[in-house]
Amino acid sequence: MGFALLVIFMFVAYGLTTLCRRWIDVPTLLGVAIGCAVNANLYTPLTHPVAIGPFTFSAEIVLYTLFMYTVIIRVLDYSYEKASYMTLTSIAAIIISAVIELFALLSVGKDVVETLKTFSYYIFSCIGTIAGVWLMILITVKCRAKGISSYLIIPF
Repeated sequence: MGFALLVIFMFVAYGLTTLCRRWIDVPTLLGVAIGCAVNANLYTPLTHPVAIGPFTFSAEIVLYTLFMYTVIIRVLDYSYEKASYMTLTSIAAIIISAVIELFALLSVGKDVVETLKTFSYYIFSCIGTIAGVWLMILITVKCRAKGISSYLIIPF
């Protein structure tokens, strides 16, 4: 049942993002990117697992993919600079969320080592996100320079 809900969530999230872009394009891209980037760190296989046989999934897979989709749309429809700005804004939101969670957990007396471990997950997520987006943008820019269709670049 959990996996079916993830698939339904994926179609609804992508559908609503695409639909809302028709009326309010940039705010939709920014809101979805920031919301997905932050929440992908909260709904991980460690905290909210959905198991299918030996495989474990979570909403993170949908959220992070949707975040990357918004970045590539920003590159293709606007510019590399605007996509970079949106990515850095999302990274800042992840760090702010991490700091809030750090202080919230410490204020209620949670174990300091475990709390710092949780905080480090956010930092590594930011590093991975920057690396992934940088690589994706680099590939996208090179594909566009070679005249490859945007419809082929997006799924790649």
